[in-house]
Amino acid sequence: MKRLAPLLLLAGCGGQDVTASTNMVDTATPVAASDAGQGARFLCADGRTVRAVFIDPETLTLHIGDGTTEMRSAVETNGARYLGDKWQWWTHGLQQATLSPLKPGETVASAKGVECRVQ
Repeated sequence: MKRLAPLLLLAGCGGQDVTASTNMVDTATPVAASDAGQGARFLCADGRTVRAVFIDPETLTLHIGDGTTEMRSAVETNGARYLGDKWQWWTHGLQQATLSPLKPGETVASAKGVECRVQ
C-alpha cells in the first residue's frame, strides 16, 4: 500500500465531503524510518487546533485540543486515511485534511467533517 511522506500526510484539514472528493492525493511514496516523529500543526475551520505526528508508516498520533488519539492507516486508494478512537483523519492535497467523527461501528466516517489547513 502506498503512503505519503509525513509532511504530505500531515499537510492539512478540510471541510469538504472527502467521500466525493476528486482532488485526493493518490501518488504516494513509502515513508522512511528516518521520518518518524515528523509532524505538522493544523487549524480547522471550527477553530480547533490539531497536531499530527507521524510515528511509522502505519501509525500517526493526532493531538486534538487537550486529547491525543493514536491512529492506524486504513485502506484507501485516494490519499492517506487514518482511523483511531472516534476520529477519521483523511489528508488530501499538500495543505489540507479532513477531521471527521466516527460513529460506533463505522470504518468510514458518515459525517462530513471539518476542513483543516496547515498553519
